[in-house]
Amino acid sequence: MTQVLSYDGHEVSLDALYARMWALGVDDRGDGTRLYSPRPGTGEALKWLIADLAGIPTQTGKATPTLHRLRQLAHRALLDNGWAERISQTSFRLLSAPTSDANAAPASEPASDPDDSGQAIDGVAVESVSDDDSTRLRLGGLTWSDWVPLATAAAQAATSPGIYAFRSEGQIVYVGMAGERRGSGVRGRLRVYARGRGAVSGFGEAALDRALADPDWLAGRLDNLNTNGPKRTKDWAIAALNRVPFDVCWSAAESAGQARDWETGVLEELEDLELWNRARPKPRGGISIDS
Repeated sequence: MTQVLSYDGHEVSLDALYARMWALGVDDRGDGTRLYSPRPGTGEALKWLIADLAGIPTQTGKATPTLHRLRQLAHRALLDNGWAERISQTSFRLLSAPTSDANAAPASEPASDPDDSGQAIDGVAVESVSDDDSTRLRLGGLTWSDWVPLATAAAQAATSPGIYAFRSEGQIVYVGMAGERRGSGVRGRLRVYARGRGAVSGFGEAALDRALADPDWLAGRLDNLNTNGPKRTKDWAIAALNRVPFDVCWSAAESAGQARDWETGVLEELEDLELWNRARPKPRGGISIDS
């Protein structure tokens, strides 16, 4: 039976998607499995395959919220069906060849056939579809710490340069790097966020931007203002960080230059994710998606 991923009026055949992933996979073991590890900037990333199959218009290097949700559903369906094992946030071990003659040709319009007998996969709450729910992050070939709350990371993270990642409800939302910072390194950068002193840069700015776009959060802050009087900017920044729970992990580097290179590489690898980072590396070679 054909399985169909659906969201916001767009549908994608999971069989067709898997067939495309299999075609791009590498037979690196000779055991009947394939490694699907999309090359950054080539259009091989899962979200671009989905965009092509679903007929979702895209702009170079950008993904729509609908495309992002379909990608999340695809991640979960591939694992739940036992078709693939996840190697990292973007790579999969495909466990067997496609069993159907799935037509992998792109669709020009969202599917809407009411008589289609496929199995629709659309009953999963977006919040329950996570990109990383493991103890350790598997990304960039780096050795990462365990996921810990921001307050813990601000006290325990490496004092050397390095790279760090934030997640919320299992979803990676931000990747950044820290230089020497007068001997405080990653710990010093995370401490700035935890103390509300990074409201106009990096993750602190991203968190505050999203909080200010949340009417319920703003209403609560205004109630607090009317009851307790005005607060300093750093207090608002800390409140924005407390709006939703965040975990942090990090990887220590030998130098700021190495940390910067790691950050670029990880962001390139995560082109398949919708991150809060305002600056993303330009795809090497460009992305071309026919829609």
